[in-house]
Amino acid sequence: GVRPCVTAFGGDQFQLPEQEKELKSFFTYYYIATNVGCLIAYPISQYLGNKYSIVKMKMTLYQRKFNALC
Repeated sequence: GVRPCVTAFGGDQFQLPEQEKELKSFFTYYYIATNVGCLIAYPISQYLGNKYSIVKMKMTLYQRKFNALC
C-alpha cells in the first residue's frame, strides 16, 4: 500500500519557497504512479489468481491482497 512516511520523506527533500514547483511535481507524479500501479496490478492479480490458484474461490488470495493494498 501507500505508506504515509514515503510522501512525508519526499516532501522534506525540497526547500520552500524556492522549490515549490518541484514539490508540486513530485506529488503529482507520485500519485499518478501509485494509481497507474493499482490499475495495472488489478488485472495482473486477476490473471495470476485464475491461472495459478489451487482452489478456485470467488475471491482469490491475490485479489484479497490487492484489496488490502489499494
